[in-house]
Amino acid sequence: MTAQYDQALAMQNNAIDRTLYSVAGEFIPARYRELDDAASVPYAVLFLQWEVSFQQEWRSAAPWSPWGMKASILRSFINAGPLGWEEALIDLVMAAVNREHWCEDRWYAALARRLDSPELRNLLGEAAASPDPLVRLRAGYVSAVLDDRGMAVTLASWRHWLAATDS
Repeated sequence: MTAQYDQALAMQNNAIDRTLYSVAGEFIPARYRELDDAASVPYAVLFLQWEVSFQQEWRSAAPWSPWGMKASILRSFINAGPLGWEEALIDLVMAAVNREHWCEDRWYAALARRLDSPELRNLLGEAAASPDPLVRLRAGYVSAVLDDRGMAVTLASWRHWLAATDS
């Protein structure tokens, strides 16, 4: 039985190694150190874009929860910077602002700090004028994060900011 289990595990790992999860996952160490090889960056961006375009497929395609990997990839971009993928990452930040909240989306507000630019601020300004009150709130929060570099990007800071905007 042990040999059969080991063989099945090896086959599963081999199958995963041939998926987007494997190549995108190679980008995750960038949150711990400088990125030596940028070959995994497009796959990390593609992984995040896949969630935006095909959320149900994205959620069901892995043998584990994809949200931990999403958070790790976003934290890696926060640490390493956009690495030439500013436009795609700004699009992802704005997708998070313009939709209902999805698991681990809070990391997009922290990523926005690495992407701070007139283009991003203009897009946030447009979102702040949205007819959707939740989009206006998310745009306002990300703008506040950009304006106050000392503000932590946490659930508590969101709640604190939200309470301050209600007063």
